Amino acid sequence: MIRDREVHSRVGQLLVREFEVSAERLTDDVALREGLGLDPLGAVDLLVALEEEFGVRMDEDKSKGVETVRDVYDYALSMISVAEEAGFLRSLEWDSELEGEQRGPLA
Repeated sequence: MIRDREVHSRVGQLLVREFEVSAERLTDDVALREGLGLDPLGAVDLLVALEEEFGVRMDEDKSKGVETVRDVYDYALSMISVAEEAGFLRSLEWDSELEGEQRGPLA
């Protein structure tokens, strides 16, 4: 089972890497649109990036209420949980060398 902090860290790293968001700006309550500048196309790009990062199909309809960074974490966790329960989640290779260490801007 995937742990919350692993998803939290990987989502933060994804936002920094793919959307050139400053790690200092990534707090749970920052708004994606107003705080990070993600427009509607950016939101679609975020869904695609989450799918690629976690190997899980993201449900666009269920993503409609995602407005903050915390919402992104919660949404990703819920989609991962659904995939795990259904047995559809591919094996995620967490970097064992970093286990227990800070893994990124939001670890």
